[in-house]
Amino acid sequence: MTRVLFGNWLKEFDDDVVAKKRNIPLILYNCSAHRLYAELKALKILFLPPNVTAKLQPLDMGIIQNFKAIIIVATMQNCFRKAGFVCSLTSAASVEHVVFDVVEDALQEWRETIETQLVSDADDLDDFAAADDALWMTEELDDSTIVREVQASRGAILG
Repeated sequence: MTRVLFGNWLKEFDDDVVAKKRNIPLILYNCSAHRLYAELKALKILFLPPNVTAKLQPLDMGIIQNFKAIIIVATMQNCFRKAGFVCSLTSAASVEHVVFDVVEDALQEWRETIETQLVSDADDLDDFAAADDALWMTEELDDSTIVREVQASRGAILG
């Protein structure tokens, strides 16, 4: 992201927050595009310390997403079994056994994640599994594509 694009977005975001009569902190990576000296009314900019990327890298590498994928596969397999697409279960005890297996598999994956020191043993599985639920998922774009799309949308608006 370029400094100009970020500055424009930041100003618009600040105006929105001012309109809602709120004040919020905004935590940013310490990079040159984020170094702005514009006067903001409702945002307090806080920067992560230098070299914090190494500590956050396991999350950046998609560990959360991989862990969720394992759980989703196990859940889907269980759904197929319940729907009768795979060998049918004959009793409620069998269903409980399958559900127990899915939960046990998730806990085993969590233990292995802790053992490989990708997360701290102080971290909680539920918090970890829900860490990216509120994130917006979008395709990855490079700077030139973003600039073209923003300029095209502004041209259409001003048009």
